[in-house]
Amino acid sequence: MPHSPENAERRRGAIAALRELLRQGLEVETSCQVEDWPCFLSQALNRLMATEIVDLLPWDSLAITRKNKKSLESQNQRVVIDFNCFYMVLIAHVALGFSSKQKDLINKAKTMCECLVASEGIDLKLEDAFCLFLLGQGNEADVADKLQHLELNSNSTTRNSISGKETKHVSGVKPSLYIFILGLQDLVMDVRDKLLFEPEYAGNIRENIPPKTPLRIPWPWLPAALCLLQEVGEAKLVLDIGRAALQRPDAKPYVHDLLLSMALAECAIAKIGFEKNKVSHGFEALARAQCLLRSKISLGKMTLLSQIEESLEELAPACTLEILGMPHSPENAERRRGAIAALRELLRQGLEVETSCQVEDWPCFLSQALNRLMATEIVDLLPWDSLAITRKNKKSLESQNQRVVIDFNCFYMVLIAHVALGFSSKQKDLVSPFCVACLLNIPIPTPLLAIL
Repeated sequence: MPHSPENAERRRGAIAALRELLRQGLEVETSCQVEDWPCFLSQALNRLMATEIVDLLPWDSLAITRKNKKSLESQNQRVVIDFNCFYMVLIAHVALGFSSKQKDLINKAKTMCECLVASEGIDLKLEDAFCLFLLGQGNEADVADKLQHLELNSNSTTRNSISGKETKHVSGVKPSLYIFILGLQDLVMDVRDKLLFEPEYAGNIRENIPPKTPLRIPWPWLPAALCLLQEVGEAKLVLDIGRAALQRPDAKPYVHDLLLSMALAECAIAKIGFEKNKVSHGFEALARAQCLLRSKISLGKMTLLSQIEESLEELAPACTLEILGMPHSPENAERRRGAIAALRELLRQGLEVETSCQVEDWPCFLSQALNRLMATEIVDLLPWDSLAITRKNKKSLESQNQRVVIDFNCFYMVLIAHVALGFSSKQKDLVSPFCVACLLNIPIPTPLLAIL
């Protein structure tokens, strides 16, 4: 039956019934009605999760009992639990021990491995080497060497891991290596399906029910896990996990990699923003990535940081215009203040002829920007009266530079903003730029003169 909440109680009862049947079988009770134990137990184990298999019986003790071939208990056990079933139990211990970092399960798997080799005469060198590797008592080279050796042996003949005899490539006969890999693959797929699709494990986003099965990820693996999450489109989750991890004292040795993972996630968010023509969203994500990389000295020398900074300089004008064009709402207030500050900085760079300024068409850019500002924002943007006085000296370098950045049309818009705001708020000091304009022989419309 499906692993659903409504079936949970029945499933626990079925597992208890299976445990009782196994007890009856191992104790050779006449009340046991199982006729074909290999078939029955194989089907039962295939329908259990690894954790349920591990908790079903004291498997390591049974393996030790099995080792003594001549004992009555060992012979009875072989009738009930054949090698194939015990091998599935071994795989469950390895898989669960590996995924949850429970070394005691790996130790039990190693014990079972040794006992099965002694009792069945089966070559399980790869499985034994893999257990040692997981326990930190072996190395990757040993596992790779045994894997290569088994693969070479299987080129011409395939050894039946159950009978121990060599056969040609016969359908349905697989060496222990392939049974081992297939067992792991099936188990991982089963766990994946349960974690993703079954409400009992995966929760329910619509009903705001969080997942009930947490993953235990070692600290050295966390940055790589975050990169994998980013690759599958979970950039926001990467940032949430990264921020939470950085608050932990255990994270200190991994801060460099965690920050880099988070910066890459921000870059992924920026890419999505640009693809949707939301320049400001992409720009802000790149700015956050820049901040993350600058927070660690070791990350400051990365090419990624310089690439982000170049992109921010290029995108600053377009981003500024986009944000200034957004509705004047409370949720946009902070972003608007930032855009005005960015516009002020771009004007400063332009007036000081800095090479980092990326505005190519100043009359067009500044005209669009001023059209999106309120009068009070225009007035507070720069010291316009001082700029007007500087502009008066046509031969000065400052005046020439200013005319490139602020053409007559834009300065006239500034003049109108001063007049409008001064008139509406009765601030006579705002009319002084108008007087300066008159001194500079800027033509002023007659209706405007009448108002003043």
